[in-house]
Amino acid sequence: MRTSIAAFLVPVVCHAPAAAGAWTQPPERTLAILKSTSGVEFGAAPAPIAQNSVSLFVERGVTSDLSIEIQTGVQTNSYAGARRSGFGEQAAGLKYRLGRWRNLVVSGYLGERVLFDLGVGPFARDRPDWRQEFRALVGANYRILGRDCYVDIGGAALYGGGARLQVRGDATLGVTADRVTTLTISSRYGDNVRDAYPSAWKTLEATAVRKFGRWRLEAGWRRTITSPRLTATSGPVLAVWRSF
Repeated sequence: MRTSIAAFLVPVVCHAPAAAGAWTQPPERTLAILKSTSGVEFGAAPAPIAQNSVSLFVERGVTSDLSIEIQTGVQTNSYAGARRSGFGEQAAGLKYRLGRWRNLVVSGYLGERVLFDLGVGPFARDRPDWRQEFRALVGANYRILGRDCYVDIGGAALYGGGARLQVRGDATLGVTADRVTTLTISSRYGDNVRDAYPSAWKTLEATAVRKFGRWRLEAGWRRTITSPRLTATSGPVLAVWRSF
């Protein structure tokens, strides 16, 4: 059973000096994102595995360059009539904007992340897997063919001691469709060494985000391929964003 996949959060308004990803929140401003993902996994077991997760991400600006990030969530797996529920990934840390040059932003993140892999049947797991997280992020805004666009790129290392190292990376492209709608496409990967059982995954996600004042609604589709035991999971992504 593969390790849980975290949501990599990205900016949804190209003009915004702070959204998520490489950008930091302004002082005393907060961004909250409640996200739901679901899908059906084929290939890892004789029967399909239904997966559902709900996560909450909160970022609070401390200074013009420093933000606090907190993530929590729950997940559920259903297999052959059996259902398991538990925590999703939990994380807390600090993100610091290292520099800004015109429309380019570079940031770094340091924190603690706890992984939970529910598994199914005889592969069920309950124990938390604590990791120190180091992340580097680069974001850029630009205009092309009269439309506002952004690119957000991130890389992370999750270290748990010994050989327990997980490497993650993601790249997101966003393009404004109109004054209140942004279309995004994201590519993500992970390579995991955990309890001497290596695993890796690749995810492709496409969403549309529509703004309603300080609220934003996001909807789209995600597909993940996991190895070494080849599995495929796909399903919808829904999220509500709120700035305050």
